[in-house]
Amino acid sequence: MKLERLLWENYPTYFRFGEAWSFIDGSWTEVDSSEVNRDGLVLTEEGANSRFRRLPPLPEEAFPENSETTKTSD
Repeated sequence: MKLERLLWENYPTYFRFGEAWSFIDGSWTEVDSSEVNRDGLVLTEEGANSRFRRLPPLPEEAFPENSETTKTSD
């Protein structure tokens, strides 16, 4: 399942139904996925890359079923 990149509460966020991670205060934090789904703005690949450059990789525990999905944002 593809991860969506969103802007949520002005934080870069990765989302899929049931799980969401936002980069808040210098680190990745798991957040309420239903809140992100309701209030987040989906970004295009280009929009996400231009708005949020050089984010650190997602933590290993994020989206464990997506091992083939990249864990970096740029």
